[in-house]
Amino acid sequence: MRSTTPSAQPSSPAPAELSRSGFLRGGSLALGAGTLGAALAAGGPAHADRTPDDKPGRGTGRGVDPNPGYRRPEITRLKTVTGPGITTRFRMEATDLGAPAVTPDGRILVIFGDTWEDAAVGGGWWRSPVGLYADPDRKLKHGLEWTSAVGGEEAVELVEYDHSGNPVSTILPGDILTVGETMYVWVMVNHGFGNVDHTEI
Repeated sequence: MRSTTPSAQPSSPAPAELSRSGFLRGGSLALGAGTLGAALAAGGPAHADRTPDDKPGRGTGRGVDPNPGYRRPEITRLKTVTGPGITTRFRMEATDLGAPAVTPDGRILVIFGDTWEDAAVGGGWWRSPVGLYADPDRKLKHGLEWTSAVGGEEAVELVEYDHSGNPVSTILPGDILTVGETMYVWVMVNHGFGNVDHTEI
């Protein structure tokens, strides 16, 4: 006799708590980025394989494309810009973020966030933000060629503070504003990972 009771669908697992170091190591982030990347590489949004019948919300069909001539921009990965052998001489084999700007004298400046001496999150001499200068005459298709660090031979912390979390754990760059001959760094001040207290310049 055939059962008429619908089979139970497996429930989705609850999202796991993600620590700051886990996030920066890229475990779950890499998985999510890979899934999104695969969808984009296929030439459409992640739900492009749905039929009109299983489209969420009311109504049927896909509607009218308001911009049928739109073409997705092409994105090309050029070169790795930080890491062992690239930024080692600045005592920064691990770092994150990276807000780029052109200095008033024409150099490329990139301000990075959490930075460690060794190639691992928590790998000694934690500081943030730090800055590196790059050669503006090198073609970007060859990657950035770092010429020096802000502060000297080593990438030093641009703002002095205690990383204990009481009250500040880290200061992360958001953007760089240049007004005349002066450059300002717009930062967010954190009291623990994911707990932004305020922003400042």
